[in-house]
Amino acid sequence: MNQTLSLESVVNQFASWRANRQMREPTPRVLQQQAVTLKSTYPVGKIVIALGINNNALKRWSAKLCDNRSPDFIELPPPMPEDDRGLSESRTICELPNGIRLTFTGSALTSNLLSQIYDLNSGVK
Repeated sequence: MNQTLSLESVVNQFASWRANRQMREPTPRVLQQQAVTLKSTYPVGKIVIALGINNNALKRWSAKLCDNRSPDFIELPPPMPEDDRGLSESRTICELPNGIRLTFTGSALTSNLLSQIYDLNSGVK
């Protein structure tokens, strides 16, 4: 959104849309987004009065826009096995900065082993 979005410009855009809209046509998404963006600059009461909209509509638009934002966390599926042996045991790969690659299968990873790997990695500079 434009950071210099003013209440006056959005009021004018709402007026233009209302002058040309079909009966009962929903408010265009771009106007909804602009109205919600104004909340960061103007009080809600001033926005709803100036735009001639209902406070509940502004709340709905805000919630809808928040739901459509990209999530901060995207869960990825587990990696596929590197071979076709069909083994169901787990595999963990640890790559150290010096190029050493450790591969552990099954339940070989214990907290003690992880601690040793950390110590090895800390010693390599």
